[in-house]
Amino acid sequence: MTRESPMCNLTRNGAFIFLLTSIIWPAVTLAQDGNYLMRGIHANEQSELRQEVPPRDLILVGYSTGLIRGVFMMAALRGLCIPGNASTSQAVAVVSKWMKAHPEKWAEQDVTLVYEALIDAFPCQTP
Repeated sequence: MTRESPMCNLTRNGAFIFLLTSIIWPAVTLAQDGNYLMRGIHANEQSELRQEVPPRDLILVGYSTGLIRGVFMMAALRGLCIPGNASTSQAVAVVSKWMKAHPEKWAEQDVTLVYEALIDAFPCQTP
C-alpha cells in the first residue's frame, strides 16, 4: 500500500480551491447590477422549465434568489407594506416581472432595483 505525502494532498486541495474560485468568483463579482440580476432570473426560469442552464448561470440563480430574499426580508422589517403571507417565490416573481418591464434600469445597482420592484408591488395604503 502506498501512502501519499501530505504535500501531494496539499497540492491537490490547492488545485481544487483554485478551480472552484476561478469558476465562482467571476459570477459573484459581476453580479452587481440589473443585467446580472436578470441573468440569474432568466436562468432560474430556464431551470424551472427543465431547460439546460450553464453552470456559471446556476451560481447567479442562487445569487439573485438570495438577494431578492434578503431585500424582501429587510424591506418587511423596515416597514414596507408586504403581506404576512407573501413568500420568497412571490417576491422573485414580482421582481422578475418588474425587471422585464424596466430594461432601461438594468445598469443600476441590483439591490436598489429589487427594492424599487417591491415598493411598486406592495404599496402602502394611505388612509
